Amino acid sequence: MKERLFVSWLVTERCNFRCAYCWIFNPVPKRKRFLRKFKKIVTHRKWPLPKYDIRTHLDDVITRFKMTGREVTFGFTGGEPLVYPGIIEIMSRIAAHDEFKLALDTNLAIGDIGRLMRAVPPEKMEYIFASLHAAERERLYGNYDKFIDDVATLQEAGYNVEVCYPLPPDHYGRFRADLEHCEKKGVRPVLRMFSGMYDGKLYPESYTEEEYQEIFLRQSPEYNRDRVKRGSLYGRRCNAGKNLVRVRCNGDVIPCLHDYNLLGNIFTGFKLNEDPIVCRSPYCGAWSYETLFDDPQGPAEKEDLPPLTFIERQRQTYNQFKGWWQGD
Repeated sequence: MKERLFVSWLVTERCNFRCAYCWIFNPVPKRKRFLRKFKKIVTHRKWPLPKYDIRTHLDDVITRFKMTGREVTFGFTGGEPLVYPGIIEIMSRIAAHDEFKLALDTNLAIGDIGRLMRAVPPEKMEYIFASLHAAERERLYGNYDKFIDDVATLQEAGYNVEVCYPLPPDHYGRFRADLEHCEKKGVRPVLRMFSGMYDGKLYPESYTEEEYQEIFLRQSPEYNRDRVKRGSLYGRRCNAGKNLVRVRCNGDVIPCLHDYNLLGNIFTGFKLNEDPIVCRSPYCGAWSYETLFDDPQGPAEKEDLPPLTFIERQRQTYNQFKGWWQGD
């Protein structure tokens, strides 16, 4: 059996929603707000950005991932990946290869859900992680009933659809009514912990133990159980960069959301790690510890690590900025 590789592919930071709690559209640090405005001014002046078009170079990308000898799952995320030009065609071309599967993080606000179903059959779609942004859907469409109907259509067709309900602190007063409405129509969302800044506090770190127990673990225990174990990963050996990689908008390949050491670029060539690396992040943004650690239920064997050097910190900052600047 071939070793598995999961590719978390951030194809775009664009989105057809403007959720008040989104980290992309509402970056709190003043530096990020300034940089985003500066980039908008520069790109509107048609200054060139070194960016590749996925459709044009897709055959080369497919060839490079075939050379890994792995069974690969391409997990498209964003932003909203379904607003990327030609994404349905891209997914269809990838699904045509036996060793590849797809996964999708989406808000499902794409109009005709049948386009997706015709392009990718359920056996080639590992999962669809559909986010119910209830307040934003009500602002745009008046209600979120179409979202529930689309989820039901996909599930009836055999797709593995998991519905999540992002829960920022200002939704505490409405989430129970929203969950009850969904369950009446046969859809049961899981609560997702909010990640970002709210009212001057950083989340998910600022959730109290009572909120963990009474909201997240009570409503969605299986989804949130591992996420409670935050702050215990630093110094532990991890398979990020080996069995899991993150592809940014400009094609750069990095081990994970919090490690910006470059492994290469999908458009020019990359090399996966041969062995697990030592985690230097206090919080893991991954969805599955089983994907990353060989002993998810066992004791964590940590290593004493020296802090990152000045050069290492500057290199990671540069790679982080470059990927954002060259992105879509």
